[in-house]
Amino acid sequence: MIIFDNFITDIECNRLIQLYEVSNPVRSTVNRGNRIMYSNRRTSYHIVIHKKFDNYGGLPEHWKLIKYTTGQEFRTHTDLNIGHTVIIYLNNNNTGGTALFKHSYVVPVKKGRLLIFNSSESHAGTPVTGVKYILTGYIN
Repeated sequence: MIIFDNFITDIECNRLIQLYEVSNPVRSTVNRGNRIMYSNRRTSYHIVIHKKFDNYGGLPEHWKLIKYTTGQEFRTHTDLNIGHTVIIYLNNNNTGGTALFKHSYVVPVKKGRLLIFNSSESHAGTPVTGVKYILTGYIN
């Protein structure tokens, strides 16, 4: 697991949030075998964006920009065993919403924080009070 604080600036975080708010988000889905479906396990909305971090080779270029509001969460799951999951937290205006891993290891939300972990590792996004924005992507 890698945690890197201040990966992106407050200004960049705010621009991404503004992009989300002027877009047309769709309800997030889960993969069940060969089916993609809505589930009460994942209750967020998202948009798909193309974003390249020029100074950091190896990061994804295609991201989901996801918004969680009060009560929304992503219950315990794995991410299709595709390599590594990348999360960038875009705001601090919430409580909850932490990344919870096995053995109760918690990664708190922090604006600008980058989190990378093995996609096959079981984890959850705990219920949010307020609003949480994140970018998620995958590295093979």
